[in-house]
Amino acid sequence: MCTRGAHLAWSSGPSTSPFGVIMLRSPPSHLILSCLGAMLICMIDPAGHAEAAGLLKLPKLKTSEPTADFYPPAARRLGIQGRVLVEFTISPRGRVSYPPTVILAEPEGRILQEGALSYVRRLEFDVRSDWEASGGPHHKFRFSFVFLLLPCREGEPCEEPAPYFGADRWFTITAPPADPPAVILIEWWRPDVWQSRAVRLGWGWAA
Repeated sequence: MCTRGAHLAWSSGPSTSPFGVIMLRSPPSHLILSCLGAMLICMIDPAGHAEAAGLLKLPKLKTSEPTADFYPPAARRLGIQGRVLVEFTISPRGRVSYPPTVILAEPEGRILQEGALSYVRRLEFDVRSDWEASGGPHHKFRFSFVFLLLPCREGEPCEEPAPYFGADRWFTITAPPADPPAVILIEWWRPDVWQSRAVRLGWGWAA
């Protein structure tokens, strides 16, 4: 850490409790240059800096990116958009260790979470040979998913959820909204009165 040089001096007065006095002095010029150099490395090559600091990089993803098939059909019918943040670990074989965990989700229902989890469970990575020795299986990675319906439905606001910050990868799963279910009207005669009921195909009965 790059900080100014400091030392702590203790003194006793009338009070029985000592108090601390921090004395600051200017750092040597070579320390200033070292700090500036470290800052430049972080800015130019953050991945290399993370590796040098002992942080594990996300291995190369062998699985294709998620397609519209991972957008839950029920969410498409109901016009639900949102975002999900999933946390998981990677085994020495390059597979996701069971079970992946949802850290954050908006909206909070399970409908979009299952879409993200179904993709994460299938992931395969090209892990390096020393993955286990380097502590890779214990490192937690995070993927952020945004579920987006396009084109926007007529008469409704067109909003795009923002991805979660701090993830190792970001994905946007786009799908067209499902057509509203067809509605038919069934009428029948009962003694002295007509009866009718509306039926939404695929959604069951509706009064």
